[in-house]
Amino acid sequence: MKILCTGAAGFIGSHIAELYIKNGHKVYIIDNLYTGTKQNLPEGSIFYQYDIRDKERISRLINIIKPDIINHHAAQSGVVKSLHDSQFDCDVNIMGLLNILNCYKFLEKKPKFIFSSSASIYGNDCNNKKETDKPDPQSFYAITKYASKRYIQTYSKIYNFDYTIFRYSCVTGLRQRPDLEAGVIAIFKNNLQNNKQCIIYNSGTQERDFVHVDDVAKANLLAIRELRMNIYNVSSGAIINIKDLYNKLKVQYKKDCDAIYSKVHRFGDAKIVSLNNKKLMMNGWIPMNNIDEILK
Repeated sequence: MKILCTGAAGFIGSHIAELYIKNGHKVYIIDNLYTGTKQNLPEGSIFYQYDIRDKERISRLINIIKPDIINHHAAQSGVVKSLHDSQFDCDVNIMGLLNILNCYKFLEKKPKFIFSSSASIYGNDCNNKKETDKPDPQSFYAITKYASKRYIQTYSKIYNFDYTIFRYSCVTGLRQRPDLEAGVIAIFKNNLQNNKQCIIYNSGTQERDFVHVDDVAKANLLAIRELRMNIYNVSSGAIINIKDLYNKLKVQYKKDCDAIYSKVHRFGDAKIVSLNNKKLMMNGWIPMNNIDEILK
């Protein structure tokens, strides 16, 4: 199959593109390298340094490639960034999405659309949430992800194409950048490796459901032929609080240094992020569910 992946020079998207190629698919990548890097591009992919906000370029390229699948991971993914610049957040996450969806108007063969959403759409009380639970987005970023779902579903009805929407919990793994806000494991690992002190916000009792990026990629591979017209939580059930996470990593890196505890409130820092993954597992997806395995 011909698969067009947006944002695949980034952390999650590059793993998905790599797995697609390993399974014999031809992969085209669109990325503006705003947070992604060329080093992340998998061997065998065809790369276009385009911005999804460039309507004419995106439209022309999709019309030329005529992909069988469009996997859309390009996004402004920072919750705090969305607070400080909600217009940029909307421009990338909504207008960029619409530039792609509008291509379905003229494509004779409609590619399946795979979209990455987030646990943030459930709000700050995100405890074992199911896909049918009521959304309660509390940040501009979360609002764009919830609105994107409605756009995709409505476009699908009008232009008759298949879609899969994934809602990720806390994704971790190789290539996650330690200088961005979401990757607490990458941040802790980087600091411990470089003998820098780690900061834990509040009491450190905030709980997170971490899922390995390899398992996220496997869910996206499954979505090529299955998981039709539906929404799926992607999580592991391996829940740990931030304080215990830090202590595990200290042992792993053989360090004996205490973290700094900060009382600074961080916007969007939920008490718990935990998703119910039974719906996806019923379709044959099996994630790592041991935190020690995930942290390797």
